[in-house]
Amino acid sequence: MPDSISCRAAYLASACSFALTVAAGMPVAVAQTVINNQTVTVPPGTIPAGTNLTVGSTGTGVLNIVAGGVVTTGDTTIGSLAGSDGTISVSGAGASFSHINTMRIGDLGTGRFLISNGATVSSEGVHLGDGGGSGTATVSGVGSSWNFNNSLYIGYDNNSTATVNVLNGA
Repeated sequence: MPDSISCRAAYLASACSFALTVAAGMPVAVAQTVINNQTVTVPPGTIPAGTNLTVGSTGTGVLNIVAGGVVTTGDTTIGSLAGSDGTISVSGAGASFSHINTMRIGDLGTGRFLISNGATVSSEGVHLGDGGGSGTATVSGVGSSWNFNNSLYIGYDNNSTATVNVLNGA
């Protein structure tokens, strides 16, 4: 039984988070944050550290991580289901995003991942264009960086489309 379940108004309809106290030997549940039919900006908003993140599940979702904003997630999906549209933008000095598991950009839907103006990103495995979706990643501007600790798959399967753009001195 969860200790607490809460849906934060900042995330609106479909973004809930929960915390569990787990006895020794019990499986651990992973919290999920879904940004759907809305835009969330960090800061001032927050994404609970280490949660699985979906931006654009069945509709349109946008996550803007701006100067000073730091987000760390587990699995991350941008543009999850067919017809969905998701965007994560990491922009500005001190803005950073990292994920400790796989990130799918354009899973079955359309996903965009934008890194600009000196922002930094650290990635484990990335699937750009996965499951028949369309994924675009753009790194733009001096000082912007995207570092990989594992693999980057561009066009993960034959039915997907994928684009990588490196622009403006990145």
